Amino acid sequence: MSISIHVLNGVYGRAAAAMSVVLSREVSGKLEEQWRDLTDDDGRISSLNKSSLPAGSYAIDLNLDGYFRQLGLVPVNSAMTLYFYLPNEHSHYDLSILVTPAFSALFMEP
Repeated sequence: MSISIHVLNGVYGRAAAAMSVVLSREVSGKLEEQWRDLTDDDGRISSLNKSSLPAGSYAIDLNLDGYFRQLGLVPVNSAMTLYFYLPNEHSHYDLSILVTPAFSALFMEP
């Protein structure tokens, strides 16, 4: 299974470049970090597309404070964690995440 992550800045209507993102997988009831990187100029995590992930429960942590402060904005929340389940090892999933300093949303498509 593979996953694509695309983070969009809802304030300026553009990609959220250089945001710190951490992907963790639940193993024996605990989250274990699997991967860490910054979004590219398109707000994507291109290195993650090449990773094969087993089915299971995952979490994505986004550093909102670091990202918005570099733009001169102070977010309501310093970070955002998204928990999700990937049921199929042979599919590709697209996660589109819209972030603003006050509100964030997740859209997931198989």
